[in-house]
Amino acid sequence: MLEGYDYAKEYGQDLISCEDKIEAKVYYYQLRERVMKKLRNVSEYVDELQIDYSPGSLLVLELLYFDLYETNRFDVLDITRQEMEECLAVYLGEVTTAQVSDVDWVVEEYPFIEGKYIMGIRQGTYTLYVGTSFLDHYKSHSNQTLYYHFRSFQKRAS
Repeated sequence: MLEGYDYAKEYGQDLISCEDKIEAKVYYYQLRERVMKKLRNVSEYVDELQIDYSPGSLLVLELLYFDLYETNRFDVLDITRQEMEECLAVYLGEVTTAQVSDVDWVVEEYPFIEGKYIMGIRQGTYTLYVGTSFLDHYKSHSNQTLYYHFRSFQKRAS
């Protein structure tokens, strides 16, 4: 079992490598654009899923994810489970930055491996790194929903 620093180093191995922060910002911006395009394509097939940046749309997206997971039918929407998990992460960030005034996207160098970068959403001193936050989301605890994360940012703004 990995502990502390070893776990952090292993986690960092899967992050992108870039020459500098500018390159990383461009990469993550383009990633968000690709993911949102994929999510809009999915929404064309699912009437209930409106990509309107509302908190309620987070609930619908997450329900869709679990329905697809339980039936193992991501392929019906021409998406993989991993791509859908990227959609969860990016859309959470998009909704939160749109709805909560003091939340912004950030890209930072990963502190445990030089040249590796991670993306997140930040409010004051609190940052949720969303780049890989929702991998294997089906294993997460029931209190770690997209809506829960959104509400935690909203409460901090109050």
